[in-house]
Amino acid sequence: MNPEEMAFKLAYMTSVIYMVYVMCWYGSDVAQKSTTLTQAIFHSDWVGIDVKTQKIIIFFMHMSNTPLQIPIGGGLCNLSIPVFVSIIRTAYSYFTLLKNFK
Repeated sequence: MNPEEMAFKLAYMTSVIYMVYVMCWYGSDVAQKSTTLTQAIFHSDWVGIDVKTQKIIIFFMHMSNTPLQIPIGGGLCNLSIPVFVSIIRTAYSYFTLLKNFK
């Protein structure tokens, strides 16, 4: 393999890994920030507003108790940093397995 081809493959692999990492990082960030949403709503000044809006806010607080996840693979798993680590470990395992067959 010539140096230009090797450099291209390395740059491509690095960009794909970075792209997957960014998606997983944002998935973790969304999940983490969605858990603080209920507390932020509760601590806002919603006591003095009309009853209809209070009921809507209480319903929204109830619905936001579960963390928001971004599913991938048809709901197989959610985007997160542990999923990224698992992807990298599995890819490296496949790489070493294929390298041993060579």
